[in-house]
Amino acid sequence: MKGKKKTQNKISYSTPALEKGLDVIELLAHQPAGLTKSQIARELDRTESEIFRMLVCLEGHGYISQLHGDQYALTLKLFKLAHRLAPNEADRLALIV
Repeated sequence: MKGKKKTQNKISYSTPALEKGLDVIELLAHQPAGLTKSQIARELDRTESEIFRMLVCLEGHGYISQLHGDQYALTLKLFKLAHRLAPNEADRLALIV
């Protein structure tokens, strides 16, 4: 099937844009000082225009911000989302045990 990968009895769908965005987030998570658009493109083996579109989207949603010059870094949005989930996750895990 086109656009689907079967892995260990699970079907996964190809979502290239989401995968690129997550790649950017994961890369920036290891670079607290931030990276430039060209550094991100080089590290992820993508074109600068692909990365530009990802950066605009991620910045628009508040996941990254542009620092001094042309460096991009993660914001605390993912941290805040994780902390919002934590109490619910603890309750869910308590039901399992």
